[in-house]
Amino acid sequence: MKHILDEMLAPSGASLACVPSSKYCRKREHLTYFQVAIRCQEFGDILVGYLEPDEAESTGFKPPLINSKEKGRAGVWDGFVCCVLSGKGS
Repeated sequence: MKHILDEMLAPSGASLACVPSSKYCRKREHLTYFQVAIRCQEFGDILVGYLEPDEAESTGFKPPLINSKEKGRAGVWDGFVCCVLSGKGS
C-alpha cells in the first residue's frame, strides 16, 4: 500500500493507464489476479483493476473491476485490459 501511495503522491506523479493484458500475460496462460499483479510490477506498473471483454456491452467490455474479490482464482486473461498505475518513466 505504501508503494501505491508513494507513486500517487510523488512530485512527478503517476498516471492511471489502461494496458492490454498481452503486455503481461501470454496467450491462453492461466493466471490469478495476484500473478498478473506481480507481472505488472516487473514492468514498473501497479495493477489496480481490469476490464473484462464482453461483446454484449456497447464498449466491448464489462464495467471496470477494481479490487476483485476473486484474486486467487486463475483464469485466462486474453482480451482483458489491465488498469495500472504507471510511475515515472513508464
